Amino acid sequence: MDEASLPSNADRDTVSRSVSAVSDSVVRVRVIGGQQDIDGQPVQSLVTTGIVISESGEILTSAFATAGGPESILVEDPAGNRHNAQLLATDHVRQISLLRCTSGTWTPVRAADPIQAVTGQYAIALGRFYPSAQPSISVGIISALSRIDGLAIQTDAKVSPVNYGGPLISLDGEVFGILVPLSPGGSRGDSSGIEWYDSGIGFAIPLADALKSAGRLRDGTDLLRGRVGLNLRSPSPFSDRVWIDAVLPGSPAATAGLQKDDRVIEIAGNVVRRRSTVESAIAASYAGDPLDFIIERDGRQQSLQVIPVESLQPPPQSWLGLIPPAKAVPPVDTDEKARPKAENTAEFLRMHVIPGGPVAASGCPETIEIRKMNEQPVAELRDLILQVAQLPPDTMCSLEWRAPETEAWKTTIVTTVIRPESPAALPDDFPRYLKTADRIESDEVKPGSPVVGGVDRSELINEPFGRCTLLRPVLADATPCGLIVMLSSHDTSEEQILDQWRTVMQSHALMLMLVQNPEKTALSSVDLPLIARGLQQALTSATINPGRVVALAQQNQIPLAWQMASSQVSTVRGFVVTSGSINPLLVREARSPRSIPILQRLSEDSAENRILAEESVQQLRKAGFPLTLPIAESNLQQSVADWTILLQSY
Repeated sequence: MDEASLPSNADRDTVSRSVSAVSDSVVRVRVIGGQQDIDGQPVQSLVTTGIVISESGEILTSAFATAGGPESILVEDPAGNRHNAQLLATDHVRQISLLRCTSGTWTPVRAADPIQAVTGQYAIALGRFYPSAQPSISVGIISALSRIDGLAIQTDAKVSPVNYGGPLISLDGEVFGILVPLSPGGSRGDSSGIEWYDSGIGFAIPLADALKSAGRLRDGTDLLRGRVGLNLRSPSPFSDRVWIDAVLPGSPAATAGLQKDDRVIEIAGNVVRRRSTVESAIAASYAGDPLDFIIERDGRQQSLQVIPVESLQPPPQSWLGLIPPAKAVPPVDTDEKARPKAENTAEFLRMHVIPGGPVAASGCPETIEIRKMNEQPVAELRDLILQVAQLPPDTMCSLEWRAPETEAWKTTIVTTVIRPESPAALPDDFPRYLKTADRIESDEVKPGSPVVGGVDRSELINEPFGRCTLLRPVLADATPCGLIVMLSSHDTSEEQILDQWRTVMQSHALMLMLVQNPEKTALSSVDLPLIARGLQQALTSATINPGRVVALAQQNQIPLAWQMASSQVSTVRGFVVTSGSINPLLVREARSPRSIPILQRLSEDSAENRILAEESVQQLRKAGFPLTLPIAESNLQQSVADWTILLQSY
């Protein structure tokens, strides 16, 4: 029992009576075999908790227990008797699984009236990790309601793998909900949120909702997250003005008739108060269940019904062979009103033309100013990106352009191609597009100034929060730099890192951010606040090209890198996998395909690891992720540096 958290107005007898009222319904669940994973480490078996919901032996537990596809599941009743259990199905939205035991005598729980759960109310988290007569106890309060896309109750009672699947109960012994690992950072995989255990932030799915899901899971069919295939925009995250920014061709959104620039007025019966209203409704939807939209188009409202699907199959990305000049870097600002225009503030966009690309093949010079694409104005980079994203490869489009410092506008027909997978498809000297001026020699630098070719070092965060160190190449011009967040640098010295990266830092204008937590251990998702704070300081204290911000991760940091890059508000453009493979569960649970560009090195240390890495590549490509593979480890730094430039070509 967690005595320190006992409420002052309730004695031990009150808590004991509450626990005794539900104890017979709390069971011990052991899963054996499969691809179980805790704290990034594989395990052959694990023990967690479940609750009985019917006299026929139906058990609800957390999807955490069954995510790895266990070979065997055993349920131990309060008397210590073991029973074989069958996994019927899993609800991947609410992260609960339904088990069935064909033997034994079972006592189902009592459901609490949902309106009785209020913020500040005492709550008790129960688990049955040990084979004891009474479950483990942690007392806290209900700290928030309708959390994680409106699905969960939040509590500060201790929640961990020990009591996942167990009940969160009231002082009257009624069950509020089932404890599950969910991530407040936006990740929605079957194991997301585990890193938050014992942090004072825990979640429970309301029992009434869990029982409704159980009714659908009884037929053995998983409930899968719905995808609709659209992106949103709004002046700010808290504005009620929310528009559709892009619709994926062939997606449920496109099939239903949703279009770019439609304003979303209502979704799933909820009036849109802010962008998260729409995002949460989509995130909480099931594949196959209708999702009702009310949108405004041309001043008139209309109702549309979207049928979400399990997975989206996006078409290959199109490419024109254009890259923005180095100085045309927009500031980090989500306010739509503050979006920058082209570098000369005119109603056109200046772009470099990549030799060998479609625009170059049409006869355009090395640098052009674009005024329109398919008769639509192009005044800033974002306009071009959105229009290219709507075109499938091998599609003709018109560009209205002129050479710089000329008056005559021309119209050229260009045919899009599939975006190159590798920088090898680009000219050998394409890093020159980063340059804004010729380099100067070191002996021309004034005394006391940083030496061109050197590295400037600054610390962004100090103890006790942890430390983020920024290493910036000293260049002879104002070239905005790309930024690589080094997630696996805790056991490597700065000198070693600089020896490996110094050359490409200079040639490709790249900065490095080294992250060290207070414990000086390998980073995990617990360190996300430290990384986010460091990124925020870096982006405001240095001239950084936000289109070239990437994370670099080894095997243990892959879930962290995935979470950084997949967040709806992340400044990280993509990530690099230097070792290991990506868990297919992460790919399956991604909210948006094509959202995470990935550079992955195929493993060379063993045949088994290489097979896993190749399977990872197949899964990513099948899901439509922009995936690039460097040739070998010896070329890793060069491949990463080239890739950061390829990321911002269109």
